[in-house]
Amino acid sequence: MAGTGSNNSERTCINTFDSTRICIVHRAEISPKFKRAICLRGIISPCSCLLCNIQKVWQSTYAQVHENRIEYNYPGFGWWSCCRCCRILDDVSVNYFDAPPAEKIAKATACCPACTHNSFCPTCCDCCGEAAVVYKEGCCPYCCRSYVMLPGLEDAEAFCTAFNAARTTKAVGVSRDIEMSKADGSETPYSPPMLV
Repeated sequence: MAGTGSNNSERTCINTFDSTRICIVHRAEISPKFKRAICLRGIISPCSCLLCNIQKVWQSTYAQVHENRIEYNYPGFGWWSCCRCCRILDDVSVNYFDAPPAEKIAKATACCPACTHNSFCPTCCDCCGEAAVVYKEGCCPYCCRSYVMLPGLEDAEAFCTAFNAARTTKAVGVSRDIEMSKADGSETPYSPPMLV
């Protein structure tokens, strides 16, 4: 029986090229401009201790494209932090390529991609860095879209390109592996895209 521990899950998107490693295809550079967004959030929520920890939060923020998913961390602070030692609370999320919203990606612009963030100025005119929007089509082209916005990127287009390349490579590799397994009973893994 196939399982995730054997790197042979029936949910093929969970499986990695190498059962002991996860290939990171792209590590997005978080823009120094994103510190402005952290500062603004700290002003709006003064008990968050963000104003005292802008550099720590910025250094802990990341967005990565892996061979089979995207992973990102946009840390926050608990409201109780001001009464104790201020500490960073990581907020790591993972979206596999075979599950919503990881179907499409685009650089966030005014109200685009349509019916996702619906913000006229999603990145404050890029004064807080650029953003990428990962989304899934709804039941019709412009409604019911689930999405995730990844703000604070130095180069959203590079992130989008890496996402599309990794997603395509994973889809092609999975299809090829299935066909080869059916043909000769072997399990020949695909090659993940290289770090960009």
